[in-house]
Amino acid sequence: MPVENEEKTVEVRGLPEEVDKELLSLYFTNKRRSGGGPLVSVEKKGDHAFLVFEEAEVAMRVLSKEHHVIYNTEITVRRPATKDQRRLLLCGIQPNTCMELLELYVENVMEVDVDSYTLSRLPGRDAVLIHLNQPLATDFYSLSNEISKKPLDGSAFTLEQIDQTDSILVENLHPGVTVRMLTLHFEGSQASNQKVKEVVMLSESTARVSFVHFEAVDHILNHPHKLDDATLTVSPYYDFNQPLACQAQSDPSQIGQIVSSDDAAESKVHVLDSVQTQASSPPVDIVGIDIQSSQQMALANVNSNMEDIEIVDRNMEEGTEVRPETHLVDIAILDSVKLKLFQMSTLSQNIHQTHPNINMLIKDDAISLTGLDKQALEQLQTTIVNFLGEMAQATLTVGTEKAKFLEHDEVREKLLQTFTQLGITAVYTVVHKVVMVTSLSQELAGQACAWLTSQLCAFCIPVEKEYECMLYSEEWSAFVQTLGLCSARVTEDGRNVDVLTLKGLENEKRSKVTEFLLTPIEQEKFIAMEPGMLKYVQMYFHQLMSDMTEVVILLIETKALCGLRIQGLAGHCQNAQELLQSMVSSVYTKTLTVNRPGAARFLVEMEGTSILNEMRAKFQVCISLDKVHWAPLQSQDIFEVAWKLMSHRNFQKVASARTAASLHSASTDNGASAQGSEEEDDEDLDLYTAGDTGVLMDGMMLDDASASPSSMKSGLGAMGLDEQNQLSLAIQNSLYCTAEEDDLKRALELSKQQGSYTSYQMTAQHSMPRCHSTLLEDIKAANMAQVTVFAGVDSDLIRSDIALGKKVSLRQVEERMEQNGLKDMSEFHHQCVLAIKRKHAVEIQTQGNILTVSGFKDFVAEALPDVRLLLSRISSRRNESELLSNIQWARQGIDTSAMTPYSPENILFIENTWRMKEKEMAILLNGQPHIINLVKMQEYSVATGKAVNVVRTVLSGLDLDIDVQEEQCSLLSKLPDVAGVDESSEEFQEVVKNFYSTIEEYHSKIKIIKVEKLENRLLYNQYKLKKASLYQSGIHKEVERTLYHGTSESSVKEICLHGFNRSFCGKNATVYGQGVYFALNSSLSLRETYSPPNRDKLKFVFVAKVLTGDYTLGCNSMKAAPLKESDDIPLRYDSVTDNLNKPSMFVIFNDTQAYPEYLITCQEIHR
Repeated sequence: MPVENEEKTVEVRGLPEEVDKELLSLYFTNKRRSGGGPLVSVEKKGDHAFLVFEEAEVAMRVLSKEHHVIYNTEITVRRPATKDQRRLLLCGIQPNTCMELLELYVENVMEVDVDSYTLSRLPGRDAVLIHLNQPLATDFYSLSNEISKKPLDGSAFTLEQIDQTDSILVENLHPGVTVRMLTLHFEGSQASNQKVKEVVMLSESTARVSFVHFEAVDHILNHPHKLDDATLTVSPYYDFNQPLACQAQSDPSQIGQIVSSDDAAESKVHVLDSVQTQASSPPVDIVGIDIQSSQQMALANVNSNMEDIEIVDRNMEEGTEVRPETHLVDIAILDSVKLKLFQMSTLSQNIHQTHPNINMLIKDDAISLTGLDKQALEQLQTTIVNFLGEMAQATLTVGTEKAKFLEHDEVREKLLQTFTQLGITAVYTVVHKVVMVTSLSQELAGQACAWLTSQLCAFCIPVEKEYECMLYSEEWSAFVQTLGLCSARVTEDGRNVDVLTLKGLENEKRSKVTEFLLTPIEQEKFIAMEPGMLKYVQMYFHQLMSDMTEVVILLIETKALCGLRIQGLAGHCQNAQELLQSMVSSVYTKTLTVNRPGAARFLVEMEGTSILNEMRAKFQVCISLDKVHWAPLQSQDIFEVAWKLMSHRNFQKVASARTAASLHSASTDNGASAQGSEEEDDEDLDLYTAGDTGVLMDGMMLDDASASPSSMKSGLGAMGLDEQNQLSLAIQNSLYCTAEEDDLKRALELSKQQGSYTSYQMTAQHSMPRCHSTLLEDIKAANMAQVTVFAGVDSDLIRSDIALGKKVSLRQVEERMEQNGLKDMSEFHHQCVLAIKRKHAVEIQTQGNILTVSGFKDFVAEALPDVRLLLSRISSRRNESELLSNIQWARQGIDTSAMTPYSPENILFIENTWRMKEKEMAILLNGQPHIINLVKMQEYSVATGKAVNVVRTVLSGLDLDIDVQEEQCSLLSKLPDVAGVDESSEEFQEVVKNFYSTIEEYHSKIKIIKVEKLENRLLYNQYKLKKASLYQSGIHKEVERTLYHGTSESSVKEICLHGFNRSFCGKNATVYGQGVYFALNSSLSLRETYSPPNRDKLKFVFVAKVLTGDYTLGCNSMKAAPLKESDDIPLRYDSVTDNLNKPSMFVIFNDTQAYPEYLITCQEIHR
């Protein structure tokens, strides 16, 4: 049948013919009997039906109920069968069509692989069964339509879906296998829903096994099965894929080997005639009486035409002794009350005494009798049925309170005990307000009903007004539960207590209730809440709390506890707590999240606090900042903070590397004393990361890793390191440490074997503070503020959210600054950026050479000076290879005047520190700590206290003095050498890439013809001399830039021979001074004004190295760069520009400040 909603549908099977749709509907809408509820539709077909419930939960409840009985017949409920997605029926096949042709057809039409399906021809039918290994992936109706359009062998095919089956076909059974064995085998599998419904023996080696649930079939098919040393062949069972003989055998009307499986797993057939013959007896709620034996099974199911079928007891093997046959009688009883009454009666005891050879088992819904004497079983069956039929009921209508009282287990137990003492065998049940008393006869039921009425005693206790509050306390509810055999209820007016108890207990219960009401009970209640909620209650509920004079209300706000404490009599406390709790529950609350740079700082400072106060007054809300976290940075020096960050981040790495070296040294000599030179000892020893055990060297003992160098023992003398030098030393090690990860891993593995070093290594690692992670967390906390708002109306929360968002958005600004070299910022500079973000609560982002500062207006203004200071430091940073080629640091020998250069790593470290204007620094030389005084230019050894001189030398100036000889000043001695650059070379690609990166509007209008490299030794040496002089001046800005200069064809040779000549100024432009102009972007040099095309439409642009140095804003009257105003010595700027913040061109007034490096010849493209 079509099912609209499978979740709400239930299939019912095994219905008797007498059951119609109306009775079925009544049963399954009765929640108490079936667990069901309202139905949408009922469709009945033969012995099965489909029910559709209004709710899926009701359908699930019906399915979960184990037993359903209608008309004394147990029925089965389950989910309806769905279409099988893995099996399809292909119909309309000619008998002579070969399987190979069919397989090719299926693979072609269904687009499946040969290993993903199997075909089974159905005997006696024009169809094949398609078994798919995976569920059908395509739409069935589209596939069916496609197959109908593609005939084979002149026949049109149709594709049909198959309902999911609940049965399997079991083959290759051992001849001795019984129905019982099959049932136990398949129900004993792992799944819990594999209950066997029916087993049909189709032949000696074949059987059909049906299950209660469809899901069991797939589980069975997915596992191998072996029974009595025989491997079973298991496949899905369908009526259409079995031979006709098997189908005939599977018809229950034709063979007596159909066996149902119940909880006892016994073979049985239902015999109802014995019950039907007792029509004259009183009506008994009996489902059916099952007499089970092999002979009766055959008689009940085998018709007169099958007299030749031989019934064989499968439990009896050939050649064994014949045992007496055991008979079984089941009397099903639906009424649990009558079953319980039977257990209480003397008949049950008499049966055990008078028939010791008959075993009687009382189940939840039946009485089972087993024994060898069939006649005795039938007599007992008749006796029990008559006994149950004589039972009678009497009803009694009572009030709601009495009905609830009688339902209590302790009351029921007490009354049944009294029944027994009076010699009355009776039980009672309560349904709504009706008490149904059941006994062995109508007379006894009436007596029990009358006596039950006489045992109920009700009385009323008046309550004084001052004690009425006690009736609403938790203590009263707890007290009532302890009374026992008593029900106490406060009347609607609250002035009386109605008490219901059993006869004879009224005085005891009255005295207990009165005593409770007269005993004052002090109580303390506490309502926990958030601090913000407490403030709201204090602000807007203060009048309500002041009116509660019966109790004392205290506001508690500590770190561990926050809320209202209520003290007073129990009843008053209870009332006050409920009232205040309801008021607190009516308060609306919402957390507003502000994700803006510096949001937390803004809200806790004056302007943000003023905005929040304005919102409190305007919207009548309470605003809590408990989740807003901001604290000013302790140190205001961003460079000091950055240095500390570098030390904390890298000190652990230094310690690990040094520890690894120490461990490696210890492992090589197996714990013996280290032998070797003093230099080797120095390299292996880390004076700043020694563990708890200490390390002895030259009579000096070091404390643990957390101790600073200034805390060393007196063996270090007065030259201990201060904190700044410690940080400098840690940064040096972190930047230039060469320890590899593999070496460190090996050292850590060795530390596990060397017990004495394990503590050393762990101490060095775990003693480091987590300052860097803390700084990042602080920045994150500063940029996100969670404000909790409490309001009496939901709309006030929305208005507050909108208002706060607008106020914050209006105060957001953004400042951009340009600085070359931002792409190559060092780790130290990145830490400076973090320090600025943390200090001022702003956001800083870099993209290319653009640095953007965003956040609240006041905070951005505060941050700009620090940003400019950082940019000046960045601009003064030199390229490492350039520094090493131009600068050298050397130290004087202790006993000689010879100068020994520092290592390249140390030169870089010393030079960068010197350029940061530091007065002194700490450095490790050969594993020993030293201090270099950059003012006195002296190096001190911390260990020995000896000092030597250090010298800083500018190498480029010395080299130029040697390189530039007199004879080289003549143009005749060295003519410029011009060579074309190979287009496949990296040099060509780099020049072209930089040229096109700034070509802007000319990107699709210009093509490069060639790139030539100029080598004019005279011009280059002059340029190097000028460059060295700028370096010696110690300027902090970027000295050299790569710029572009467009010119005409006639000027190309002049520039190649003589360089850029300011004497020709005014030829193209003098807006910013009478000098030589260079452009930052190639697009500016390509303009017609600067590079006019020749007759062949060719344009010429030089790529030049230009020493821009310190620059200022230019004007058209300048014939030389202006003087610097701040210097006492009259020094001029090195160049001028069009815009100080974002220059696009530079002007130089000294011809040696530029060197033409490449000449790019290009051509305009006309489209």
